[in-house]
Amino acid sequence: MRGPGRLRCTATPAAQLGLACHRAALLPAAVPVPPRQPHGLTRRQFVRSATGGLGLLLATGTVRGLATACSGFQVRSTPNVLVLIQLSGGNDGLNTVIPLQDENYRRLRPTLALAPAQTLRLDEHHGLHPACAGLHELYQRGKITLLPQVSAAPTAGGHFAAGELWARGQVRPDDDTGWLGRWLDQGQSNAAWSEDPAAIYFGQHLPPALRSRQPHRLAQIDPADACAPRSNRLRSNSPHGSPDGLFGRSLDRVVDLLRQHPGTRLHCLTLGGFDTHRNQAQQHAKQLRTLSEGLSAYQQNLESHGLADRVLTMVWSEFGRQPAENAVRGTDHGTTGPVVLLGNRANAGIVGQTMTASPEPSAATDFRQIYATLLEDWLASPAHAVLDRQWAKLPLVRNDPAYLPMP
Repeated sequence: MRGPGRLRCTATPAAQLGLACHRAALLPAAVPVPPRQPHGLTRRQFVRSATGGLGLLLATGTVRGLATACSGFQVRSTPNVLVLIQLSGGNDGLNTVIPLQDENYRRLRPTLALAPAQTLRLDEHHGLHPACAGLHELYQRGKITLLPQVSAAPTAGGHFAAGELWARGQVRPDDDTGWLGRWLDQGQSNAAWSEDPAAIYFGQHLPPALRSRQPHRLAQIDPADACAPRSNRLRSNSPHGSPDGLFGRSLDRVVDLLRQHPGTRLHCLTLGGFDTHRNQAQQHAKQLRTLSEGLSAYQQNLESHGLADRVLTMVWSEFGRQPAENAVRGTDHGTTGPVVLLGNRANAGIVGQTMTASPEPSAATDFRQIYATLLEDWLASPAHAVLDRQWAKLPLVRNDPAYLPMP
């Protein structure tokens, strides 16, 4: 549990938080990150053991003070938080955001295409899958920025290669660090003065986007604990409980952690089940309903706890699906798909190219434009220090940045 000014690593309270010990490089929360060593860290310095449920991973290198690496940005006392949710497997964007006026869509998908009357209309060109009632309501409330077609990795390398490109956010083959890991390396977390973890991730493995060259305090949540009955875990004191199941309960946990660890600025989750090569219709609808209902309750929880103004959630998938359905009523790997930004300060509406069933949309948004915008307009960091070049920003965040440029 989080006491005044510190994290405790005793077994019972940490287990209630559901923050699991990582198998490597553990650091008790009350122990500060060691200063930079001139000849690197020894194994004894690097690997520390802890027996509680809270494991803080020291990921390669050291944390530099924010004051020396801010590059001209001034920090507010309650910094913005970025939550990332990956739809693992390759979400079918064409049956998530349906192109209402595209005849190719209906021609290429004789069994999977949804008629305009079946969809939840967003505008004259787009409708949402009928399982996305929660997302539709959030869109109508002005809480969602939707980018219908975002370019992803080529499909030749499969899920791993696509996920790696999204994680790295750059094309340099000699650098396998993640874009958020490089952001942490720039000294942009609160680690210089906060005992909260720099990032918290749900799952057995470190998300590739958090790979870094320097060590940072990263906390892991064991998915098995997130599946525990609600009576056995910490829960939100909110009337808007998330739906039962791993994803809904994980979103509940995110709200709890945002309240208890306000200095943690990154949270990473995954919702799987989107690799729909055969008999797609029922499985895809089920996963979209899980996503939609979970995000709806999650946003209500954020609002009821006064957190919604400082939390932006990005929902993405490593690639989309082919415009044409295959012979077994599924879809194969494609190249583009939608990205959703959710939050009170999301610049509500549709940004970018209209959804289309064209095999290779010529004007799809490059995902690094999204990264550049989030880095500069939400995390208040110079994007060129993290990405491989200066990317054009997009109107994704409403004008009230958490960090203001210093005069």
